[in-house]
Amino acid sequence: MPVPYDPHQNTTETGFDFQALDYSCLTDEHEMHVINLLYQFPEILEEATSKMRPHQITRFVYEVSQAFTAFYHACPIVQESPSTRDARLGLCEAVRRMLKYGLSLLSIDVLIEM
Repeated sequence: MPVPYDPHQNTTETGFDFQALDYSCLTDEHEMHVINLLYQFPEILEEATSKMRPHQITRFVYEVSQAFTAFYHACPIVQESPSTRDARLGLCEAVRRMLKYGLSLLSIDVLIEM
């Protein structure tokens, strides 16, 4: 069974503190779309649970996955300046956590690696 999501945990297993990063350099439309979706997640969860509509979580997870794929293809990560690289890595980590939690709510295990 998946480990429950801890929204108060600031660091990953590797010790990366993504909440301490400066995200002001994330201005690309793809980055902003992903960020806006992440901010919608609590509202989606509230509506899906209060109205007993788990398909809304499924649809949202799929939408975030599509937005993240577009971001990943449009915005290089490793080749950027250290501040932009770290902010984009932080965004990747936030998406990873949201997807892992959203899928765990649907009883779907997440692959660590292929």
